[in-house]
Amino acid sequence: MTQQEQIQYLANIYYLAGIDSNFEVEEDYILQEIAKGIGAGYLETRKALDLSVQKDFAIKLPIRYSEKFRCLEDMLFVAMSDAKLHAMEKQVIISYSKKLGINQEQLDQIRSETKQPTRKLKYFQHKQCNIVRLEIIFALLYNRFKFSNHRIRRQI
Repeated sequence: MTQQEQIQYLANIYYLAGIDSNFEVEEDYILQEIAKGIGAGYLETRKALDLSVQKDFAIKLPIRYSEKFRCLEDMLFVAMSDAKLHAMEKQVIISYSKKLGINQEQLDQIRSETKQPTRKLKYFQHKQCNIVRLEIIFALLYNRFKFSNHRIRRQI
């Protein structure tokens, strides 16, 4: 993918993520992973976000056939990250699917297959939260030990 193609690809997904006026942290995390997956860096991500909020923005299909379907999967993944598909998100996805020539049965199959990564993401986020909690606990215990050890040395 060229840089411009990466920007348009990500802008499509940013547009979808922001269409419900409720941009979640999970959606941002997913978008970062999608950007990494297509080889886009900070500059492309920033330009994509700027492009997606323009008044005249329109979703455009990627050039390569495989990327068209990958974009649809990524759009579904982002849209379902909050466990519900909002009406505006649904409308955009259906419109995009029609451009690809996908019927409702095929879209339902793609959507059901997209739910699997969503479950994995929630499991990963749960595990990541637990790791952060453990790091905080260890840091607090270390500081308490260090502080109490310092007090003991002063008393000697």
